[in-house]
Order: sequence, then C-alpha cells, then structure tokens
Amino acid sequence: MPQVRQGVAARTRKTTPIAAVKRAVPKASHARGEPRSVFSGHVVVVTGGVQGIGEGIALHLASSGATIAIIDVDSTKGLETERRLSRQGLAVKFWQCDLNDPEAISATVDAIWRKEGRIDVLVNNAAAHGPRLSLLEYSVRDWESVLRTNLTGTFWLTREIARRMIAHRIAGSIVNILAIQSEVPIAGYGPYVASKGGLEALTRAAAVELSAHNIRANGVMLGAIYSGSTRGAGPVDSASASDFEKVPPTLDRAVPNLVGRMGRPSDVARAVAFLASPESSYLTGSVVVVDGGRLLNRGTDPFSPPPADRPRGHGGGIER
Repeated sequence: MPQVRQGVAARTRKTTPIAAVKRAVPKASHARGEPRSVFSGHVVVVTGGVQGIGEGIALHLASSGATIAIIDVDSTKGLETERRLSRQGLAVKFWQCDLNDPEAISATVDAIWRKEGRIDVLVNNAAAHGPRLSLLEYSVRDWESVLRTNLTGTFWLTREIARRMIAHRIAGSIVNILAIQSEVPIAGYGPYVASKGGLEALTRAAAVELSAHNIRANGVMLGAIYSGSTRGAGPVDSASASDFEKVPPTLDRAVPNLVGRMGRPSDVARAVAFLASPESSYLTGSVVVVDGGRLLNRGTDPFSPPPADRPRGHGGGIER
C-alpha cells in the first residue's frame, strides 16, 4: 500500500450563461443578509489546488464554509498553500498524490475519508499540458503522460470517490474543469486538446451513470484564465505578478474575447461553487462556459502560433 503524506497545518449544446452563474449563490445569499456558509459541513476535494486556478477554487469554497482537501503531486507547493490558506482561518489540508498511480489514489481517498468522515464534492482541476510540439513530433510516451494525468487519472479518482459516496448514500457533486481548446484547438497541444475533449465526454457519461445514486456531474469550460500556464505560454512577460487576480493590463488587452479582459481564478471559482452547490440541483451533464465570449469572437488568438509557423497540408505531404 503506497504511503500517503498529509500536510501539517451542459454543455448539451445549450450552455448556462456565465452571468447567471455569478448571480446564483453569493448575491442572492448576501441580499438576505445571510453568511456565506453554503458549504458548511461539506468536504471538498480539489485536485491541482496548489496554485492559480486550483488554489482560487479552494480559497473560494473554503471561504464559503467547506473543508478542503487539496490533492497534488507537488508537496512543496502543497504545504505552502496549506499554510497560506490556513493562516486565513480556513479549513484546508494538503494530500500528496500522483494521479498517475491508481493505488496511491485509492489510498489517498481512504485517508481523506478516515480523517474527514465524508466527501461531498470533487473538483477535477489538475491537468498537464505536455511539451508544445506538432502532433507529428509527439512521442507515444509524452502523449500517454498527458492523457494519463488529465483523463485516466481523473477517471480513477472519480471512480474511487463515487464508490464511497454511493456506499455512504451521499448526494454528491463532481465538477470537471474543461477547456475551450477541445473546440478551438491551439496548435502544439494535441494531447491536451484530446484529453479535455475526452473529459467532457466522461462528464456526460458520469452524469448518466451516477444520476441513479443522486450524484451530479458537470463541467466548467475555460477560456483564457490568468494562471501559471498562461503566464508561461503568453507573449507578455508577467512573471512578476504573484497575485493571479491582478492581471497586467497589456495581457488583459491582448485577450480576444467579448468581455475585453482575461479571466481570473475567482471567475472560475464562482462557476464551480454554483455547480457544486444545491443552487444547481437541476443540472447534471451540463457545461458552463467561462470564456468571456471567446467562442463567439473571431479575433486572432495571441497564444496561437502565426500561420507561417504551422504545418500545412499539401497533397499527401507536409509543407513547413
């Protein structure tokens, strides 16, 4: 049995408008003068929650009363995140786990369940991008590494948690983080694109199979969100920005969407909170698109390589 290390401290083509998501939980609650405790007594597992989008989700849900179990392979960042959020009085624990290891996943879920006594919500946020290469240059090893983390590992974790939810008759919620790249791919990220498309299909499959057990499965499809991967991929040097809610104006202006700015982790967190809460009890198998209207905008994507740099089909061969 692998060792578990604990920290110290619908899209059914009709998508839910993001404006409705932003109004769903916080504003209605505050209008009645009620505290933001919609997740009080709930245990939420967030994968890849040690920075950026994942940490934003963990912070938002913990601030709404949830007990958070962050799962990530990076123990250094994980423990730092646990300490940072715990200092704010939030109930957050880090659990080291490699999503490529099904035995480690099972052991970690068992350990979290023993400590917390339940799991109510799973947010599958962890993802690997892999090297930026043409599909023609991708090795089988690199391809499988991305798919194993983004899709297969997510399946394993979802299966383990759903089994326990069913055994304990917990009406659970699963929220998968998707990406618009499965619809409008960026050249060079073939396995990431394929994995996110597969995860969207898995979301619907889980919704169908788990509905009989009162477990819902939905997705949040992301456009350009300011995060570690965005800072590394973009043309703007913004490495000095430590707070992902503070996007450099030049980067905001570069994003080709209808809203006119890049998304923040808090934009994603509010959508996740809506789908994880009873406010969305009529939604399963749905996908909320959080892209600032990017899918409706025909502007050029600054993160995509120029046409001259892309492989072009020419007869039966490839012209570079």
